[in-house]
Amino acid sequence: DLFNYYRKKLLFIIAGFLIGAIIAGVWTKVGITPKYTATAKVYMVSASKNSVVDLADLSIGTSLSEDYAELLHVRPIIEAINEENDLGYTYEQLNGMIDISTVEDTRILKISATSIKPEEAKTIANALAEKAVTEIPKLMGTSSPNIAERAITPKGKSSPSLKKNVMMGAFGGMVSSHSYLSLMIQLRQKKMLKSI
Repeated sequence: DLFNYYRKKLLFIIAGFLIGAIIAGVWTKVGITPKYTATAKVYMVSASKNSVVDLADLSIGTSLSEDYAELLHVRPIIEAINEENDLGYTYEQLNGMIDISTVEDTRILKISATSIKPEEAKTIANALAEKAVTEIPKLMGTSSPNIAERAITPKGKSSPSLKKNVMMGAFGGMVSSHSYLSLMIQLRQKKMLKSI
């Protein structure tokens, strides 16, 4: 019956699981170029007076962080960073390497850059942080933010994830072997029906 058939073919399913894991692991190690991510942090200053920051300032600061996140992606800023650091990318390429987000419920802006070169990732993230301080306030007519943390050269890769890819490969191998067995069962049943 079906249960006994699968029990006999258990080794086949296990082999599919292992082969999928091995292929994914080897491909991750050899076939995929590792990438590195560096992150700088900028703290938004929004007080309208030289006094204690009030609740209105906190709200304005949060809104400013979102505006900064968008404006740091504009073409003049990205192209200036590209030229000043002799990176050699197009606007689209460099913009695609950048991720800018706000830390929830704070006035902190996270500026991340991802590259196949660890040092380059750091350079891009810090250059963007500098632009956030020097250029964006000119566009918005606001106080300059402060760089809370400069990016450092990442020591470990941010992608690909060997563990994640191995798990996905193992799952894919198991599903493939299971699908193959199911197909074999269907063909066997059709053959049996024809012989009746």
